[in-house]
Amino acid sequence: MNPTRFLTTVAICCLAFIALLGTIGSARAASSAHYTPGFYNIRDFFVGAPGWYVVPYNYFYTSDQFNDRDGNAVNSITIKPGPGPSVTLKVSPSVDIYAFSPTLIWIPPWKLDDVKFGAYICPSFANSNIDAAISSLEGRGVNARTS
Repeated sequence: MNPTRFLTTVAICCLAFIALLGTIGSARAASSAHYTPGFYNIRDFFVGAPGWYVVPYNYFYTSDQFNDRDGNAVNSITIKPGPGPSVTLKVSPSVDIYAFSPTLIWIPPWKLDDVKFGAYICPSFANSNIDAAISSLEGRGVNARTS
């Protein structure tokens, strides 16, 4: 066996093993929140058959709910700005996001040291609409004397 090829194979195996060890501690059961379905991510870096590919990635996200760190819906937040009294505010978010990324992928028919490789260009076009209504639970602080 060629010593260069052997060292390359050992290096790739070591890197794969280290990458596997890094994912073991961070994996969560039934969680796909890290990868967005319908949009390019780490799973798209596997190289297929040689040729040219056009992939139109579309992504749409909408939400009308604000969650806390435990995933529970939050209807109000309390702000304590300092030594003064705290203020409780109602929260009513509305988020709509659309992104389109036409991707051009090229995979050449040759290999570099017996390793397949490829390249891609992926311009992204996005539009977002973020709207939030925040109001005081006790009123807006406006009365007949201040208006």
